[in-house]
Amino acid sequence: MLIKEEKKVAIKKEKDVIRQEMDTIKKKKDVIKQEKDDVVIKQEKDVIIKQEKDVVIKQEENEDSFEFNSSTEESTNKKRKKSSNKKSLNKRPKSFWTKEEDQALFDAVTSFVNGRWKDVCSKDSSLTERGPRMVYQRWNTKSKYFLGANVGK
Repeated sequence: MLIKEEKKVAIKKEKDVIRQEMDTIKKKKDVIKQEKDDVVIKQEKDVIIKQEKDVVIKQEENEDSFEFNSSTEESTNKKRKKSSNKKSLNKRPKSFWTKEEDQALFDAVTSFVNGRWKDVCSKDSSLTERGPRMVYQRWNTKSKYFLGANVGK
């Protein structure tokens, strides 16, 4: 019986040690969880502060731009002139191809078979205005029509 009681006491001591270890592990987990929560809260605060700073900066920029835009009409006119200059850099306004241009393209392509689109453009003044690239693209998109329309003539 003495041996049984000693075993019970030893088992009880082991259980107490295990409980203590479990308690310390649980406390460590709680500390780690609290640290994670603190980090998350700090990150959220940093994000909120950054967003608030961004809003303040945007408001300041908007106020500055508003003052700049409303200061004088000359500044807006200068802006408009600059933007209109950018649009008109060597670009022709978009327009549809006329029948005369199509016919000139067909005549030029049939007379210049060498494949140099610059030479094809130089054949007619309307094609010169269009440019070699545009003439090439028009021929590629309409060549079946040109060839089919003139085959029966």
